[in-house]
Amino acid sequence: LYKQCHKALVHTAAPTNILQCYKELTQEDLKVKTGVVDDPSQHSTQQNTLLWFWTMNLAQNANDQEMNDYLDDFYCVHWLCAQAMRTCWAEEVTILLHEMGWVVAFFRKRTQDWESLASAVDISARPGHRAYAKWQAQMWSMFADRAGSQFKDT
Repeated sequence: LYKQCHKALVHTAAPTNILQCYKELTQEDLKVKTGVVDDPSQHSTQQNTLLWFWTMNLAQNANDQEMNDYLDDFYCVHWLCAQAMRTCWAEEVTILLHEMGWVVAFFRKRTQDWESLASAVDISARPGHRAYAKWQAQMWSMFADRAGSQFKDT
């Protein structure tokens, strides 16, 4: 919506001061920068990463202290959003590592299931069924081995 409005301003030849105030919004403007979160010592330098649209409606005659007081809430929100995103990423990594183990365990369980079917008494009279069960057991074992070796590298 903002981009459409900005295009309309440019198309209607809006005054330069309006176009300077309402700049073009790029994808880079919408990215959350997590450098402040990754390095807590940068907490005091987070003002350097605040984007232009957070300050566009400040009063022209506001002194430095008023501007700092006004923007403190925005800096906190920006930092908290970056912190929340970092926490979500850490949680995703933890979940993913557990899921990798669960996949290998599932493949091992399927291997055991097919091996028990292959050695079942009632199947022993049917060599085709036994061969199929052994083939399935071997296939699931291969899946488990391959997944286990690839997940170890991760």
